[in-house]
Amino acid sequence: MTQNPRHITAEDLELMALRWARSQPGRLSNINVDCFIAGFKAAHDMLAFQFGEFLIDEGNYYVNEYASRRINACGYSGIPLTPAHSEEFESADEFGHLLIEAGKLYMDKKLLI
Repeated sequence: MTQNPRHITAEDLELMALRWARSQPGRLSNINVDCFIAGFKAAHDMLAFQFGEFLIDEGNYYVNEYASRRINACGYSGIPLTPAHSEEFESADEFGHLLIEAGKLYMDKKLLI
């Protein structure tokens, strides 16, 4: 770990903060710190290794399911469908295709890994 504050990495800063908090009475216990580290690792792994799959799944939702669920929700609440809804459904479809493309690029280029 470098001592120069201009060259400190986020990981080094995290370690320093956790060491400080662990040493302070009443701040954090070893269990608290271990739970934080486990949660941080799980979130990092999701972002680094499964984020592309998440984007593709979300894209598929907007392409395949969004319009029908929105139509059902409008029907249950008594809201009539308007031309604005058609534009919304077209935008959702376009957004879904962009998410799918982004997810594939993310996985192909192995970003953040």
